[in-house]
Amino acid sequence: MSSKKPIQLVIKCRKEGDFSIVYGKTLEICYLNKTSGLVLSLCNGKNSIADIRNYMLAHFEVEASELEDDLVNIIRDLQWKQMVVLEE
Repeated sequence: MSSKKPIQLVIKCRKEGDFSIVYGKTLEICYLNKTSGLVLSLCNGKNSIADIRNYMLAHFEVEASELEDDLVNIIRDLQWKQMVVLEE
């Protein structure tokens, strides 16, 4: 899974302080916390999940295993909300 590249499917995204307001493909408005908003912004079709993981490890003080669990949960949540799709 770490080699897959997530691609955004959002229509519009706006930052408001510590969270992002996202207008998704399903025409649903979602509020993402700072971390989820950052992950979504890195889902550009060029970064693999491993690239996103490495970026976050370099910029935040977090244990790798904890980050990996959180990252998988965020990506799955974004997939469930139809805001990202994973490609090879």
